[in-house]
Amino acid sequence: MRAGASIRDVTVPELLGHPSVHDALFARVLVLDDGTNSVAILCLDMVWPSFPEIRERIKQQLGISLTLVNCNHTHSDARGAHDDKWRETVGQSIYEMVEEAYANRVPVTLHAGRASVQLGDNRYGRDFTQEVIPWVNVLAVRTRDDNPLAILFEHAAHPVVTLECGALSADYPGYAIARINEEFGDEVVPMFAQGCGGTVNAEPVGFTVESGWHENAEKAGGQLGEAVITAIHDSVEIEADTLEIRSKTVTLPLRVPSMKQWEKHVEHLRDQHPNDETELNALQSIKGIIERGEQPGLTYCINAVMLGSEWVLVTMAGDVFGEYELFVNAYAPFDHDMTFGYTNSREGEDDHEHYILTDKAIALSIRKPHRAQKSCRDALRVIKASTHENVRLPYAVGIEAIIHDGIKSLWAE
Repeated sequence: MRAGASIRDVTVPELLGHPSVHDALFARVLVLDDGTNSVAILCLDMVWPSFPEIRERIKQQLGISLTLVNCNHTHSDARGAHDDKWRETVGQSIYEMVEEAYANRVPVTLHAGRASVQLGDNRYGRDFTQEVIPWVNVLAVRTRDDNPLAILFEHAAHPVVTLECGALSADYPGYAIARINEEFGDEVVPMFAQGCGGTVNAEPVGFTVESGWHENAEKAGGQLGEAVITAIHDSVEIEADTLEIRSKTVTLPLRVPSMKQWEKHVEHLRDQHPNDETELNALQSIKGIIERGEQPGLTYCINAVMLGSEWVLVTMAGDVFGEYELFVNAYAPFDHDMTFGYTNSREGEDDHEHYILTDKAIALSIRKPHRAQKSCRDALRVIKASTHENVRLPYAVGIEAIIHDGIKSLWAE
């Protein structure tokens, strides 16, 4: 097994119209290569961008089998200010980073570990879910002389401690990385990946000036960093030296209203927004779907990177509920597992997958919509269908089982 790692500062505040920077935003990459298969794992201090054009360029020009782009989901990355110039500049920097890591591959050993840690709490209460992820998963990459090259670690909690601070910040993941560098030296590349933290907020959430944004983020990051250090010291070497890389695309069903529900929606729209032709046209498309008995859906890709029966990384897109990471941990036939959400998500504020709910949460939203809207807020956004142009509908009950089956199919062979 050979590996390379690299890092780039991708803050560029001058392109964000956001000159206030508390701490820099970074892109980091780990490339693993067994001589036949290779994977590039990118960790970005950003909310959503997954740079599909850069992933394709990496595949075509560097020959890397699969590129996984995980966003740590910091809410202090100047969301909404990522224009074309920013994207071009940052995308080129990311490509050069991967190119550098690939060119500088060296023989390595891999070590997997886990330690207990919990930074946040479930923000949706007992109606929808109470689950949290009480661990950090670690993959340590060491050179043949046993020096750490890179440390990939995953925990599930929204980086919202510096929310509303008014400055760019990587939030608690940046402080965790600083603690790891303090322990192992600046030559190592620590990489934080966001797990299935769709319903979990790192505490305390930084809504007010009194929140002590960065002091609290440093405390949380220090706690996570210490857990990573513990996991590394307790880690075990992975003997398998062959990468198995698999992907599965499933279609998640979207919920089609009854004709009676559709008529009520049209009546409400004409009463409240009679000149909204765009929405009226979209509703006409939905009427056709109802009449034809069609099932709109969203195409959804799941990836797995495996090392024998010793280690598996499962990645999913969107704000994934914690139950999915717990599912992988419970059923994966591997000694060690790691699960990412927020990975290779679709592009655009209106286009990405949003929250990947459980069937229980979706069913509750149907039975008790008022309670659902109150406790789950924007988790029930409508989704832009892959199968029908200009159609937006919420997820239907059944997506959880489809995703579970998709995940299991990746390791079934």
